[in-house]
Amino acid sequence: MPGGRRPNILEGWREEALLRRCRGRPAADGMKTAGYLLAIVLGVAGLIFLVAAGQGNALPRVIIGVVLLGAAGFLVYLARSKGPETKITHKVDFTGDTELERLRCNSCGAQLDSDAIEMREGAIYVKCPYCGTTYQLEEKPKW
Repeated sequence: MPGGRRPNILEGWREEALLRRCRGRPAADGMKTAGYLLAIVLGVAGLIFLVAAGQGNALPRVIIGVVLLGAAGFLVYLARSKGPETKITHKVDFTGDTELERLRCNSCGAQLDSDAIEMREGAIYVKCPYCGTTYQLEEKPKW
């Protein structure tokens, strides 16, 4: 190897599989509840206008009733839609040397590649595709 340094397969490794939605937050839940309540009010008002169209002056009441029902349906659509997704990227840098030759399964000794590595709960875990063993990767000190 040039410079006498072996390549580190984990150097600069990024995990982009963690996607979280902005659901479950109190502000988002409050907005959904308000949207549903407003949709109910608009829907009931639209139905009242459609029923009242039979009493005379039908065309304006039908138009207003249909517009109100359409607005209620749109609010329900907005309230049910998914919130924006937040992409979280973890960059892992080790102080010690973790080299390809030493990245072997602790259980069966099979050589592992970067696909066997995943980030969970802020720690790096290795899952052997051969024997199925999962363990946390521990970094050895430099000294």
